[in-house]
Amino acid sequence: MKVSIHAKFNKDPDGFDGELVYSWDNIGDLTDVSQFLTNGVQALGFTYVQDVGLDKGNGDVVWGGF
Repeated sequence: MKVSIHAKFNKDPDGFDGELVYSWDNIGDLTDVSQFLTNGVQALGFTYVQDVGLDKGNGDVVWGGF
């Protein structure tokens, strides 16, 4: 599976005007998805995010940390 994030930035508030397209090919499981989302959120400028967890609804959380 291929997943992508496409974001458009305007000049407010940081002065950056542009786009970000971030994609991963060969996503195979929830750990891959979580790693992709963690990296994508960091690429959006939220560099303080360390990891993204996905709640499976049964009490289990899948983390993407390396």
